[in-house]
Amino acid sequence: MDLPYIEKENQIKLLMNQHSFTEDEAIRIDYEENWKQKRMLFRDQVRCIASLYIFLLGRFPTERSKKVMVNCVESPGDGVQTTTDGFTEVSVKLDIDSYFSLSDFDKKTHILKKIDEGIVKVANEYSWEHDVFNRITAEIKERNYVNEYVWAQKSSPDRKYMAEVFCTHDIDYFSAMLNIRDNKSGDLVKTQKVLQERPHELVFTQYLGDLKWVSDRTVAMTYRGRKTKWLVEEI
Repeated sequence: MDLPYIEKENQIKLLMNQHSFTEDEAIRIDYEENWKQKRMLFRDQVRCIASLYIFLLGRFPTERSKKVMVNCVESPGDGVQTTTDGFTEVSVKLDIDSYFSLSDFDKKTHILKKIDEGIVKVANEYSWEHDVFNRITAEIKERNYVNEYVWAQKSSPDRKYMAEVFCTHDIDYFSAMLNIRDNKSGDLVKTQKVLQERPHELVFTQYLGDLKWVSDRTVAMTYRGRKTKWLVEEI
């Protein structure tokens, strides 16, 4: 999902007249000052529901599109656009200021609603069956819009403990807990937060590296491509 910048002619002309900007300069300033931060925040916040939707969808066989981008705009068109690279873009109506005034939970419900609106347009255009998409929407609602999962698990060398990286992907953050459980009972023995970052995959996935036991009682999770380690020891 995206919040594309659309030039507002009156605003651009106002900037040009007030500051003697060229049109290109006015557009750049307007984007930087009035849109860029909204767009980045929106892109972050939609990922918790969008990534859950993609996970539940899994592989969807189609020759018509490689990826669907749902663009949220004030005045959407009716059509569906497909690029030469096989990417599909569809627009849906969104009042961004009203969206940002919602509670976190209501933002999640609104995001799913907009995904549904976009997918329905694409499914109609490409004659896809709606059942699979209806099932995903129902399951996200059944999960109460919660996106949580175990990213990795590994038993200790002596098989007494199980280490797991438990992830929570929410509206404003992505967090990971390094949990240690008794291998027989499953009881939680120790837990430690090892990561909290912006909720966009381009940010947090770089920190999900290798989970390994350094000894029978010490487990480490390393940054991908970095030397830093998080340790849970003295169980």
